[in-house]
Amino acid sequence: MIQDILRFRDQGLSFREIARELNSTVGKVHYSWSKYTKDHEVKEHEPKSQIILQLPQSLPTEYNLERLCLMVQNSTSIYLYWDLSKTKVQWVETNFQRSFSSMTKYLKIYHITSIMFNGHNAHGEFELPLPEMTNNWFIRDLEPNQTYIAELGVKTDQGHFFTLLRSNPIDTPRNDVNQAGLFTESVHEWKQGQSSSPAWLENFSTYSYYEKLLRK
Repeated sequence: MIQDILRFRDQGLSFREIARELNSTVGKVHYSWSKYTKDHEVKEHEPKSQIILQLPQSLPTEYNLERLCLMVQNSTSIYLYWDLSKTKVQWVETNFQRSFSSMTKYLKIYHITSIMFNGHNAHGEFELPLPEMTNNWFIRDLEPNQTYIAELGVKTDQGHFFTLLRSNPIDTPRNDVNQAGLFTESVHEWKQGQSSSPAWLENFSTYSYYEKLLRK
């Protein structure tokens, strides 16, 4: 019956006209039509196929990377996070003859505004011991409108800081809109012909300390 109803509906007939053609009642025709459209609507909304996503049972706790990243939080605070590879950890344990977990880790912060930093010519520096199992830290009470760079390291038996990772340099923002920009003076000197180029910063190899030891 429904096929006849569909055929007559396609021809533009009303339910009353279809009932007359099928020698039936309007109620029966309308019921068959309603049931068909309802079932058809349900099937249209059923998913064609079911996609099952399989998630890993657990996410890795480390990615065997080597990086020390420095980010600005505000004009006087910075945020650092880092990753050490298993290869670097094993190398340190072999050379220091002790477990890496037994060694105190340090962050060393250098103030390097408007200089080409070579590892020894910072305006100032300070160290912070880190608790074990830490891979991020906040540094506060810095100066606004200055440039800083950081190192992650351990101490040798003689108490010398041994660099494991070195970060990108970063500029803390101004805290006063009327304060001159960080490189305003150096750019002005360059424009006036007082210098061959504006002062600039260059990050250097994280193995500078190792290279220094090899030259000795």
